[in-house]
Amino acid sequence: MAELPGAPIKRLLAESSGGMRIGGDALDRATAEAEAFLRRLGQAAGQCAAADRRKTIQNSDIAAALTTLGR
Repeated sequence: MAELPGAPIKRLLAESSGGMRIGGDALDRATAEAEAFLRRLGQAAGQCAAADRRKTIQNSDIAAALTTLGR
């Protein structure tokens, strides 16, 4: 079951695609992919924070994690 609400994802997809409609299966897939990406991002950012002996993820950890994930 999805943890992220579908409405904001649907809105972002519609806005970024020039107002196209979003099919139910496409929304489910986009939601699952967004959640998977956020989990990978959180894991990588958490490793960066832990390496610096911190318990708080900071902006720099997100930036480093994005680099690690190839973005």
